[in-house]
Amino acid sequence: MVLGISWSVGDSEQLFRLAVIESAQAFNEQREAFRRSLWLGLGLAALVLLALLLAILHWGLLPIGRLAREVQAIESGDTEQLSGNYPNELQPLATALNAMLRNERARQSRYRNALADLAHSLKTPLAAVRNQLHTAGLENESLEQMQQLIDYQLRKANAASGRSFVTPLAIQPQIERLTSALNKVYADRELNFELAIPAELTVRIDQGDFMEIMGNLLDNAARFAEKRINISAKESATGITLSVADDGPGFPEQDRDRLLQRGVRADSQNPGQGIGLAVVAEIVHAHEGSLELSDAPNGGACVSIHLPKQ
Repeated sequence: MVLGISWSVGDSEQLFRLAVIESAQAFNEQREAFRRSLWLGLGLAALVLLALLLAILHWGLLPIGRLAREVQAIESGDTEQLSGNYPNELQPLATALNAMLRNERARQSRYRNALADLAHSLKTPLAAVRNQLHTAGLENESLEQMQQLIDYQLRKANAASGRSFVTPLAIQPQIERLTSALNKVYADRELNFELAIPAELTVRIDQGDFMEIMGNLLDNAARFAEKRINISAKESATGITLSVADDGPGFPEQDRDRLLQRGVRADSQNPGQGIGLAVVAEIVHAHEGSLELSDAPNGGACVSIHLPKQ
């Protein structure tokens, strides 16, 4: 603070300036303390508000997370429908999803029944006509092609379009059923089926599709094998790989790509319609898998299929 004064001394006037100086340290310290307390209070308030916001979001999204988990359980085959206890905002969605699931299962059932009826209504008359022509000593190539086309299209159409909503299937019991049946069919050959399949290994695929795939592969291996057929399955980070290897003549190198086409066979001397591997390829591709033809370690043929986990 500065004060200017005028002081009379005799006949003259003297001017004086008085100045009082105080250190600003105390003021600056109080200002910094106030700033610190202000920022601390605002920070704590922001943290409290953020925690409240996260808690509200978590509580509000709990039903959506439960809905997602139930949909995943339905897709994996662990349950058949949503529980239904959801807030008013999500209840219409859950009800619509349950109705869609019921309609889809009913449609698949009707579709498979219609295919079975169609197979019966077409194959039985064709078999009768073929028997009559055979009895009369006549051969009809067009009729044979029609039979092959019907078999292929029916089996292709019956393949599942995916693995959603399918219960995991144990692999080993299904393979044992097939090998038991093939041992009876080829009893005179005394074939030896060697299995290397973990008992706990499962795959998400329709049972009919799995039996169609492995039935074709094992039947082909049994027809061409000398004595031994190796069946293995293993699980990796990407999915399940199943392999069927025999000790027969193997696949011709130049025909491996063509063998996956309908009507193409490696050996025209053996009976067959040339649609087995084509059907297998169609079903495997429908499940987003892959199929590979290669040489077996013992010199025969090896067919490997890979089915991804998702």
